[in-house]
Amino acid sequence: MHVVIARECPDAPDAIQLIGEIEAFTAPMYPHDKEHGLSPSQMVNEGVIFFSLHCDGALAGCGGLNCHGKAYAEIMRMYVRPRFRGRGLGMRMLEHLESY
Repeated sequence: MHVVIARECPDAPDAIQLIGEIEAFTAPMYPHDKEHGLSPSQMVNEGVIFFSLHCDGALAGCGGLNCHGKAYAEIMRMYVRPRFRGRGLGMRMLEHLESY
């Protein structure tokens, strides 16, 4: 399994596609007034650091960090597509975000 995690702009086409999938996946879990996710353009404006994850050449997931100075960072939009789950890709993304 060949995994590549690369920095990407949150408003790039692949990022927008994955963010749409995240929103569709989580929408049934939360009341509409409890949705707090940033749009791709808001992520750009907030300076969110966004990464795409590819597995064997296919877009498999993403993750981002909203850094609050040097004190801490908030994990944003971490997601692995259903067909790629169970392979440890979420852990690899989490480790990548943590090391960043």
